Amino acid sequence: MSSQLQTLLQQAGVQVTAFQPIDPGAKSYDDVVKTVAAGNPDVIYAATYYPEGGLIAKAMYDQKVSSKCVADYGSYDSAFVTTAGKAAAKNCPVVGVPAPNDFVDSAPYVAAYRKQFGKAPGTWSPYAYDSLNFFAYGVRRTGGFDAAALTKELGTVNGWSGWTRYVTIEASTGNRQPATVVVTTTDAKGQLHIDGSWAKAVGADAQ
Repeated sequence: MSSQLQTLLQQAGVQVTAFQPIDPGAKSYDDVVKTVAAGNPDVIYAATYYPEGGLIAKAMYDQKVSSKCVADYGSYDSAFVTTAGKAAAKNCPVVGVPAPNDFVDSAPYVAAYRKQFGKAPGTWSPYAYDSLNFFAYGVRRTGGFDAAALTKELGTVNGWSGWTRYVTIEASTGNRQPATVVVTTTDAKGQLHIDGSWAKAVGADAQ
């Protein structure tokens, strides 16, 4: 994914000052951050999962790197905040999805989750919930689990609604349209939510 992103940025005319692969599972990425920051880029984009992404955000914060920090979709997890530390996490927006209670009319879902499990839903709970219910919808419509029938049926869905709001499937790709990818920020409680300034700039909402 990171290599593809590099290619797409370069094709769009963006100058990539450094492209630095990392070894997953390291305890620190201070040296990597120093190497990448030496080129004085406008943005350092960490295309990693949250353990590494959190440590990169921490290193950038500790080193007072002037480049903007942005963490990739794989970093979207509450553990990103605990790994980075709240201050460093606030300094590094994360590409992700809306938080469980960011969705319009989400209160009943959040309350039901708390009643069932005795705790707040996690970052991906709404999508796990909707994915299962969406699949069940297809099974009811087709009367079984035949893969071809389910693929055909679900590929025609337009406006199915759940916790994550309205779902329409692009039949040619199987992708959800529009994709619910957003930019998130860490709030005062250390929780990831839609970045209000980003949402205003692009005219986005959680519907």
